[in-house]
Amino acid sequence: MARRCHACLTTACLPRRASPTYDLVVGGAESLATGTHACCLFADDDERAAVVRAFLSEGLNGGERLAVYTSRGAPSVLDGLDVDIEMLQRAGQLVIGDVEETYLPEGRFDGAACAAQFAEFAAETRRAGYPALRLYADNGGIPALLDDPYEWIAYELRIAVTIPRYQLIGLCGFHADDAAALPTALLDAVHDRNLSSGPRPSPFHVRGTTDGTVIVSGDVEALAVDSLRHVLAAAKPILHDHRMSFGDVEFADAAGADELHRFWTAQRAHIVDVPRPVSRVWKALGRISAN
Repeated sequence: MARRCHACLTTACLPRRASPTYDLVVGGAESLATGTHACCLFADDDERAAVVRAFLSEGLNGGERLAVYTSRGAPSVLDGLDVDIEMLQRAGQLVIGDVEETYLPEGRFDGAACAAQFAEFAAETRRAGYPALRLYADNGGIPALLDDPYEWIAYELRIAVTIPRYQLIGLCGFHADDAAALPTALLDAVHDRNLSSGPRPSPFHVRGTTDGTVIVSGDVEALAVDSLRHVLAAAKPILHDHRMSFGDVEFADAAGADELHRFWTAQRAHIVDVPRPVSRVWKALGRISAN
């Protein structure tokens, strides 16, 4: 199957129709600001339905364009919305697609190309007069389909810097029944928000900014070093076009700081900020001068 541009799936040539207001479904997705890259680790189909419907309802209330990419055979996340689905599709406000066809046209995954297509789709959305593009995807089964599941982490980092620059709100869905190709903590780490109930699996997280900077925030510690190592390795290819900041790191133990220092040594030209909690540990370990 030939690669398709997401923007070509819309009917943007039609004028945008005013949308009625819909009540938000109870869930964890209310009030996600434009530029948010969120995930949810669904325990079951009921949680998936509640969270995604709340996410979509908020977009309808705001007159945003919605894009929904679901796994073949998964329960619909549109059932229960008090909305004319076909009317929204005809107007171009709602785009529905198959997640595997979207990410693996011709059976091949190209993360850079996918991120670029979503960026163009979001730009076209703004040109059509919508305030933002709100996108949900059942991403949980995709890493298991890749030759190297860790390619997905590099893609998530590309999306992390795409979302704030192009007025997107993204929600990535991962289900308990998905093949466990990647650690849950690692998937959590590459999103700035997690709508799941309970504590976040990762103590550190990554987010993008409108100027293209990748920011590491939170705590970098021994128990999270494996995830940190994978995130930093995945970041290397995108640092040709972007910068990285450790500026929001609040705590670093010896193991976490050491991992950051190895990366900083190799990629110093692309790193714009090292905060005191990290530099103090570097000094204590003798990695940099105490002067």
